[in-house]
Amino acid sequence: AGTPGSSPNLVFWFAAAQFPNLLAAALLLLGAPMGLSKFPTCAACSASRKGRAFSPVAAGSRRRRLSRHATATGVDVEEGCSNESRSTSSGSSGGGGGQSGALGLGSPPRGFRQAALSVQMALRLGQAPAPQKRFSRKGSVLNVFRRRCSGVGWLDDENLEELAAKTRELMVLREPGRALGGLSDFAKEYGDEAFCHRLLRKYDGHVQRSAERYKQALRWTESHRELITTRRFALAGDSRVIGADSAQRPIVYMCMRNQLLPGTQGLDQNLVCMLQSIDNMPLGVHTATHIWDLHGMSVRMNMNPTPVAQMLQAAEGYFAERMHQLIIIDMPRLAGFLKDAVWPLVPERTRQKVKFLTAREAAAYLASECPAEVSGRIVAVMDQNRDTKLSLEARRATWMRVDARGELVPAFG
Repeated sequence: AGTPGSSPNLVFWFAAAQFPNLLAAALLLLGAPMGLSKFPTCAACSASRKGRAFSPVAAGSRRRRLSRHATATGVDVEEGCSNESRSTSSGSSGGGGGQSGALGLGSPPRGFRQAALSVQMALRLGQAPAPQKRFSRKGSVLNVFRRRCSGVGWLDDENLEELAAKTRELMVLREPGRALGGLSDFAKEYGDEAFCHRLLRKYDGHVQRSAERYKQALRWTESHRELITTRRFALAGDSRVIGADSAQRPIVYMCMRNQLLPGTQGLDQNLVCMLQSIDNMPLGVHTATHIWDLHGMSVRMNMNPTPVAQMLQAAEGYFAERMHQLIIIDMPRLAGFLKDAVWPLVPERTRQKVKFLTAREAAAYLASECPAEVSGRIVAVMDQNRDTKLSLEARRATWMRVDARGELVPAFG
């Protein structure tokens, strides 16, 4: 495949395909409802993907449909229509002149469109907006859930009654003869009241969507019973609970420079690390802060997006509402334009939970959010990972994690 310097197409593919998946996984953990299905696209590109010749008549019909959609929803379709016009012009003048004629002189390069499609595909793995329905007076509880509060103790009696009813609808799925009746007691135990509350909070009180994730999560629990109980995994890199912030939320740190195995072999370690962060949560704490230090990321080890898709599945169900904040440090420059394309689509409440920082900015931010001992420990690890004089073996010998008792222990035995 070659090195990043000798194979720019490989690097671009990674920036276009892998980083959006990582970002989508993070946004799902943070509970962001997203979807790009309403974005206008180039008619020539759409026709090409479907194996048909481009038709100006069909493009005109599509523009009229988009105009009606804009009138109903307020979506701006001028850019989409202008793209179609450019494609029509280039298609007629190109005379079947190959790829360049299909793209048009004014259209973006093929690689950029592939990147945009990658962003779209990644985000479509996320939450689609809930079906719009008219609710009765009691349906006002959904507006309460949309505030995304961390607890339910403040709800009034009517809303508590509504919450209890929805919780019962989910938990009854575990009874004999129902969808989850055949699962083991181990799997059923995870679907308790607290888990139901997290799902309903994540999915804005929508029972049907919560029920689907409830079934998915309990089946996932059944199939991963050995991993959950034994916590055994192949060491794939430096991913560990490194401390807790001032609110006692665990902090999970991961640095890509210390990756030992391809991403396809590191999923179990990431899952165990998230389980350990839950073990470290004191009473009243339900979320953790995650730090992704992308310094030294290896393109070669992260070409396969399958592990990210599997993490998405776990994040939507078993680990629903478990991430408080995501701090991304030293994001690759090639992924910057993709982040800029995605960011306007992210709800404001989610944007406040994701921070893109340099190593220097992260050090200052952590000093304000964590006890001095914890922030100093994280900054020291970041500096160590950027020290070109230290070998992987030397760094690995210093890896420590915080256990459920709050004590520093060797990270990986």
